[in-house]
Amino acid sequence: MLRDAGVAGPTLAFWLERLGFEATLIERAPALRTGGYIIDVWSLGFDIVAKMGLLRAYKINDLRPVDGQGRRRGGFGARVVEAAWATAT
Repeated sequence: MLRDAGVAGPTLAFWLERLGFEATLIERAPALRTGGYIIDVWSLGFDIVAKMGLLRAYKINDLRPVDGQGRRRGGFGARVVEAAWATAT
C-alpha cells in the first residue's frame, strides 16, 4: 500500500497507464488542500517531467514566498528560471 505518496502516486499512475495498466488513485484526505508548496522540477525530476510531456504544462509568472499570514516576504519573476532552463538545454 502506497500511503502519502505526494507527487509519486500520480507519477506512478501515469507510467502504469502508459504500460497498459489501468491505474486508480484514491485520496483519503477529507478535503482539498488549501495550501502547500510549488512542485520543484530540478535534477532527475526535470528529466522525468520532460519524458512525461509536461514540462511546459503551466505558466508561472513569479514566485512569492509568504509568511504565516500570507504576506509576501520576497520572490522573483519566473523569467529567471526560464533563462536558466534555456541555458541548460
